[in-house]
Amino acid sequence: MEPSEKSVIDFCAGLQYLTDVMDLEISLEVEVRECNYGLFGAVIGDITDCYWKLYKLEEPIAGIHFLNAFDTVNEYVPWYCNYLQYNQTGQMNAIKGSGIIDNNVDYLDIN
Repeated sequence: MEPSEKSVIDFCAGLQYLTDVMDLEISLEVEVRECNYGLFGAVIGDITDCYWKLYKLEEPIAGIHFLNAFDTVNEYVPWYCNYLQYNQTGQMNAIKGSGIIDNNVDYLDIN
């Protein structure tokens, strides 16, 4: 990303939706009892302060994906960025006139 002028806020905006057909995922959540011990609690007679807390794993531990041919990603509003983007090799990504960023082209084509 190449920074813009200091008075401009860099941003990208767009709207897309996706469909994921026939996916099965197994997730994990763990409930633990956490206890806090403190000096002030010992003074007032409340030595332990325990409570139950639920932790959910962000990623599934296992998953099976069926019918990948029906999985789609479509755009309602094409992506638009107000700055020039560069890939990891230092080449500039192309920005078509519609605002879609194309990572396979190394030139800038704005209508």
